[in-house]
Amino acid sequence: MPAKREVVSELTVLFAEYGIEPFLATTGLLVLLLEKDELLAWNPAFASLKKAPSHKEHVHVKDFLAPSSRVAFDGLLAEALSSRTRTQGNMEIVREDRNGNFACIFIPLPGKRILF
Repeated sequence: MPAKREVVSELTVLFAEYGIEPFLATTGLLVLLLEKDELLAWNPAFASLKKAPSHKEHVHVKDFLAPSSRVAFDGLLAEALSSRTRTQGNMEIVREDRNGNFACIFIPLPGKRILF
């Protein structure tokens, strides 16, 4: 796995390519770069969630999902990767203060990467 600094820069470069890097830094939406189900990079909104003590060591997105959302995540991710089309669904994300339901979009990128 590439060093975190390189991958985070890759996410920034991806957004810069379309001139929307300010969105990545300022949005309250959670933006993640995945390789299969492995968490590679994230924006500041997700960084605040990831700093929660119970989530310090996690590297898989499913570690941040409520158990009831994990099967749906696997299905949507598999569909996005195999069909190379956008998929979407609702996921319950576990937060330090409370859980929240989020509408999630899986956008296939080159290789096995997904913008989530």
